[in-house]
Formats: sequence, C-alpha cells, structure tokens
Amino acid sequence: MLVEWRTTYPGISVTPHEPGERTLHSALIERHIDVALLPELALSQHHPHTPIYFEPLMAAVPNTHRLAEKTTIQWTDLKNENLLLWSWGKDRIGRDFFATRLPGINVRIFETGNMTLLAFVRAGHGVTVAAQTYSTLNLPGLKFIPIDEEDAGFKINLVWRAESEDPVVGKFVAFMRDRAKPYWRVTSPRAASESPDPPP
Repeated sequence: MLVEWRTTYPGISVTPHEPGERTLHSALIERHIDVALLPELALSQHHPHTPIYFEPLMAAVPNTHRLAEKTTIQWTDLKNENLLLWSWGKDRIGRDFFATRLPGINVRIFETGNMTLLAFVRAGHGVTVAAQTYSTLNLPGLKFIPIDEEDAGFKINLVWRAESEDPVVGKFVAFMRDRAKPYWRVTSPRAASESPDPPP
C-alpha cells in the first residue's frame, strides 16, 4: 500500500518512526507524528483506528533445533523452551499476550534490537516468536516455522488523532482504509498467514 501511495502521490513523503507502542501513543497526542501502525492488542480507546492487515507469527529456531524439521507447530510445542523476547515482552501487553498462549514458559527479555535477538537464537540460547515478515529475510542458521493456531498473530491497525484537521493526513487515512477494505473482505486471519507479505 505504501508503494501505491508513493506512486499516486509522489510529492507527499512518508517518514517512518519506530519506538515502542506507548511512545507512539504519546507521539500522536503530542503531535510529533500524524499516524501510527499498531497491533490490535496495543490500541487505545482514545484514538480512531482501522485494520490494515493481519500479521501472522512464527517460531524462530536454530537450524539444528528439534523443531526445525516440522512444517508447522502448535503453541504447546514451545512449552519447554527458553523463550527469548525483545523489550515489548516485558510490557503488560506483551506479558499478557504470551501468558495466555504459553503459560509458565521460561522467558528471557533482551534490551536489544530484533536482529541481535535473532543472532542469539541462531547461537542456541533459546527460541523466539517473530512476525512472519522476518522469514522473508532468509537469515542463515535460522528456521521460521508457522504456528498453526487461530491466535498466532494480530491485526495491524492504522491509528490517527480524531481532532486532526490536516487534509494530507485525512487523505492518507482514507487512501489506506480504502485499499485495505478488499483485503479484509476476502482474507481471514488463517488465509492471511499463508502469505508473508502485507496487502500490496
């Protein structure tokens, strides 16, 4: 959709900003950013939002791991593993997400970026759960395995300030919402997980 936006409106740029969910909410309120992409579990009731795409989750394990030969797994396949998570795993939202799916699992939080954490997975320190998008990077030494569960993923929503009067923001929101509508009409979460890419 961003490619189509750039093609349709080449004179209007989109600048990415990638802090945590809480910081994004503050940045919206304080008008540092105009819109944000947030998973449904991190949505605030104070901001209007619309679903854009479904982000499936996959287990990332070393190539030598006992699960690496599987084509799909269940949450229960991970119950005896050491789960490595980046910083969102220590927030209430992240804790609740994994507590309901992997109760009692041993979690280790890394205050680092995603690629560093994946390097520790590759080195055998544990496994992680990552967005399916990472599987397209073809990272050596890692196997990404689809988690065949209805709750193995979440909707990504476009969020904006209700009081925003900027016509460009309004145009961008309408553009993204209109492009996402056909995707949500024909695609279920399970079907979405069959593709590693968001809608075009």
